[in-house]
Amino acid sequence: MEFEHGVNRLQAKLEALLHRKQQLLQSLDNDCYTEDTAAVVPWWWVALGLAQCLKMYPSGVTETIALSDLEAKWERASTRFKKGYEHAFGALLDVYNGERDVLLEATVEFCAPIPRTHIYTLTIMQHNEHGVDVADMLAHPKFNILLSEARSQDRPFMEKRKIRMVSSPLLNAPVRQLRGDKELPRHISVARIAATDLLLFVLTAADVNYVKKEFNDTLRTTIPPGFMGFSTTKVHKLWLRITHIESRVHVDNKYTLNRGGQDPKFERTDIYVVDLGQDDAPAILSLYDEQMKLAHLLRRGDYIGLYHPSFPVAQTESQKKGSDIIFEYGDKTVLFTMSEEEASKAGIVRSFNDSKSASQLAPDSSPMTEFLWEERRKESKRDEDGLLDCAKIYKRILIRDLEPGMLNVTILGRIVALRENNPYVLEDGRTHMDRFAVRIMDSTGRIDVTLWDEAGRNIRNMRVGQVVLLAGLTTSKIYTHSKGTIWYVNGSPVSGTEIINVSSLKAMLTSSNLRRVTSIRDISDGPGNWQVAAMIVAWRLRARDAGVNAFRDSNFNPDGSVRKNSKTIAARVVFPAHAACLQPVTKVERQRHCRFCRTSFRKKDEVPVFRNRPHQTENKSEKAEEWIEWVLDDGSGKTLTAYGYEETLLSVSAAQFQHMSYNAQVGLLDSVVGKQFYCAVSRTSQDCCRIDQVAPLHPTSGNELMRCLHQGPKLEDDIGKAIEQLHS
Repeated sequence: MEFEHGVNRLQAKLEALLHRKQQLLQSLDNDCYTEDTAAVVPWWWVALGLAQCLKMYPSGVTETIALSDLEAKWERASTRFKKGYEHAFGALLDVYNGERDVLLEATVEFCAPIPRTHIYTLTIMQHNEHGVDVADMLAHPKFNILLSEARSQDRPFMEKRKIRMVSSPLLNAPVRQLRGDKELPRHISVARIAATDLLLFVLTAADVNYVKKEFNDTLRTTIPPGFMGFSTTKVHKLWLRITHIESRVHVDNKYTLNRGGQDPKFERTDIYVVDLGQDDAPAILSLYDEQMKLAHLLRRGDYIGLYHPSFPVAQTESQKKGSDIIFEYGDKTVLFTMSEEEASKAGIVRSFNDSKSASQLAPDSSPMTEFLWEERRKESKRDEDGLLDCAKIYKRILIRDLEPGMLNVTILGRIVALRENNPYVLEDGRTHMDRFAVRIMDSTGRIDVTLWDEAGRNIRNMRVGQVVLLAGLTTSKIYTHSKGTIWYVNGSPVSGTEIINVSSLKAMLTSSNLRRVTSIRDISDGPGNWQVAAMIVAWRLRARDAGVNAFRDSNFNPDGSVRKNSKTIAARVVFPAHAACLQPVTKVERQRHCRFCRTSFRKKDEVPVFRNRPHQTENKSEKAEEWIEWVLDDGSGKTLTAYGYEETLLSVSAAQFQHMSYNAQVGLLDSVVGKQFYCAVSRTSQDCCRIDQVAPLHPTSGNELMRCLHQGPKLEDDIGKAIEQLHS
């Protein structure tokens, strides 16, 4: 598989490049890198990065371009793999340089109120390879109560306290080159940052007594304002674990917008949280617009202390579906965070029975199986919920490696079956979720994947036989029923599923370093995908009559010429399709309906397309079907019959082809004969392949046109010939 070989090669070269870069930096300054940061780049990350690069450059990329692109992306993404955060933390130096919205992690060196005011000032510091950077900042008024109480404790809460924040603009203009100079006035040498409420306090295992004292509420004891007639607002203090972070477009409830003082919200990040009990029902902390930057300071699996959250005036439909309890980051809300490792040391983690986790994941509940599964869970670094984050696995995950309880799974495989939409209706009986099923196969096995909503709709244009890269999949826990046990592989917008059709990437053909041409003689009769360099030597019409599955040649004279009848070629090979999936349109009670998508649509969503060859396993058609097939010859002594990609080969759309005369249609089809192409093909039957992508065998350049511009007398004729050549 060409894409797989390209990923393996680039992964090895990228790791070698990063390793040499690290050695060079260490040789220049041995104090810069005291820890072992040897680069190990995950296979799935390289695969996804290469696919995105190929989509961006359809005309082709060199290995150097691809490697440079991956290196630049890894500089930003490596933070995620080292610390688990989606975004890298910045430096105080970035603040001195005038940058805004910098994600900072710093230590509080000093905290005190400004004399005769209720305004607190903090001095924060950050270590770097050159020493220490220092900055002053004003504390937001919402933190005053916490800071005043902290100063009166035996062990001052703010002493050497780490904070994470999104920096605000500077209140002064410090001289960057003179920063930290104690002989100069402080406002010249030290940056002063404006107050921000996008700040949270970092807790460690040493704060266990503080957590146990302050955060005593649970989700069961949460009382929203107005609940059962309660008029007063309770100050909630909850200790919660983050299970998932999801960003989405926010649609305000009309009731919310009609209430005075409520500003409209446009974007939202939902942080799903659970408390320390055994109840799995989550709550949601919703962050809106600017508040969403706080989510960059958190990660899945961390614990948060939620002090005085507010509640929405009215919930959106998506919030109602997500949870019964919705928190908001209000004017008095304060956030604390503790890593999963520190929480485990302190013993303030979610109540969790390890043996129960093992039995949920293991195929049976025998003591030996539970023991072996628990040992496997420890080896694979599963979290306390028994889930394995595959983003931290550096080798390629094959289908044989899949097991229950996995997150962020990426697999590369070939589509062997694709089922139409089977909507899942929720309990309310009105809301439904689109549900598509696809069967994926690689060299180690095959697996059925269920794709929900937008993730499923993204696979509608893909076809059996094509190679796809599916990222962001999850596997469920094991479910027990009367016939045994079962677990599922799912993809959805919630888990960030991304699907890329590798077979349709034109850059796989136009990039010489990725192209692996196979002789037609060596193409097997079994399933597979190949790249060929061949000439189109003929075209023909094929048909399947109504009610039968046998294929035949369609309307050819004995001499091989097309037999003319009352229908044009377009009337026989072009059909109306649903624009979303390019599947046939059916009429149900005078409405256009797509059986594959299970939906009705308007005429504007109907497009004419060239018909593909039907699979012999498909149901017999109610009427005759015809399509175009091409004969490819690469001079190896064997030809290949293939169908598809008519619009690219003919350089006209199906709609334009329909409006041409019969003779013009035949002439256009004949004009393709004799042209040479690189073709990506996949086997769909023993006697025929499908063309998934094409590229000119000899890329056109403007050299011929530029040469004739200097010839003078024959300028007009030569330009005409050159333009003809450019279009041929």
